[in-house]
Amino acid sequence: LAGLRSALATLRLPLEADLELSSSLRRLAGAFEEATGLTVHRVLPDRIPDLPPTHRLALYRTAQEALTNVGKHAAASQVWLILSVSEAEIALLVADDGQGITHSGSPPGFGLRGLRERAGQLGGELCLEPRPLGGSQLSVRLPLGPPETGEPAANTAARQC
Repeated sequence: LAGLRSALATLRLPLEADLELSSSLRRLAGAFEEATGLTVHRVLPDRIPDLPPTHRLALYRTAQEALTNVGKHAAASQVWLILSVSEAEIALLVADDGQGITHSGSPPGFGLRGLRERAGQLGGELCLEPRPLGGSQLSVRLPLGPPETGEPAANTAARQC
């Protein structure tokens, strides 16, 4: 329990402003591996376009919350941290091979609710769902340009899976 608490405290460290997103994600995954003993498979692009600070923070916090939840709830042995970029969007997927999602009928915790709201404010979406090969996966997709509908991004709600 003390080890898990230490791991969670490490994951809560602030995003380092001088690091690129991929470097920050590598450090986050490394700290998680060291604290939990779980293997994190990283798939990060060589080049990430310049992102607004809001996008960068949303992606980092999503990875942080997802890893925290894996450490607390998943009983996993492996985690995948995958960042992908296209012309239209940037997406982050954090998946695990643990026990999967249990739907207890209770609403999501504050962490997931906050991530969903943040994604919605940026015109994106956040999804938590079962992983096809067992376990669960959390993904966030954020647009790289202005919202296509012409509506302000702050009025866009994140789609739930």
